Amino acid sequence: MSPSELCPRCNLYSKTILHFLRDCPLVRLIWDHMKLSSLDVVQAMDAKRWFWCGGELFAIWRGLSLAWECGFRDVSCETDSLDAFLAAQLHFNPEHAADTDLIMKIHEIIQWNWNAEVVLIQRTANIVANYLAKRAIDMNVGYMELLEPLSNMHTLLCDVPSTSVMKS
Repeated sequence: MSPSELCPRCNLYSKTILHFLRDCPLVRLIWDHMKLSSLDVVQAMDAKRWFWCGGELFAIWRGLSLAWECGFRDVSCETDSLDAFLAAQLHFNPEHAADTDLIMKIHEIIQWNWNAEVVLIQRTANIVANYLAKRAIDMNVGYMELLEPLSNMHTLLCDVPSTSVMKS
């Protein structure tokens, strides 16, 4: 294997999407830090499914966890992924899902002593997540959690078109 085919972070394994997001030893440190290295969603899913559904489920779980840790007790978590939205519903049976552990963690946290819901929004209304993703790429940072909105979030939110939502 030529050096150009190796992961630029670890220089040990071939650079694939799944290695970059999940399997690289340096990325695994982040997963370990978030106490998710043993979850099914991290270990068992193929790259496409993990990225599109598992990644969204992780974002829902982590967002709800962070909201709880920060003391918020009335929370709406928005997603534009129908698969993730349906999996987050309490009546969804995750028994045969590849990401069973993560779905069960979401179900558990929603039932804590607070008002928490998962809301399905139209993809065009997900302007804040899109902005944050692009901003993270521009900033060239690794893992980062924002405990406060960025200074121009209010402007972005005021520009969001009114859309219909489906609530859990």
